[in-house]
Amino acid sequence: MQNFDLFDQPGRKPGQETRKGSSVVPQTGRELRDHGAQMTLYAEHSAWQEHVLWAIGVYAGFGRKFTCDDLRNWIDDEPHAPSCWGAVFLEARRKGIIAKTGEYRQSSRPSSRARAIPLYTKA
Repeated sequence: MQNFDLFDQPGRKPGQETRKGSSVVPQTGRELRDHGAQMTLYAEHSAWQEHVLWAIGVYAGFGRKFTCDDLRNWIDDEPHAPSCWGAVFLEARRKGIIAKTGEYRQSSRPSSRARAIPLYTKA
């Protein structure tokens, strides 16, 4: 009797994208993260995105380390979904506006369940 791996796709190498219909389906964790971030920002109003990217640049220019919570408290402008914050911070990192410091701080938001969140600085 032959055993089959549910996740094995014959002929596919790890990290290789596959096609589903007419679109490319992400395969790696990083590809899935990036795709999810793109879809989240796609659903958000572009004016919010532009405003927050601008605010991230201004806040980073203050020259001190900060978290997403710090910025959220400073601008007080919420998107349609909380996941937009992570997506817009990822976009700011991609654009070279900010960089992670490698340090973490406990989130001050009750909805975050005291999880550790990264500190950022100007890139």
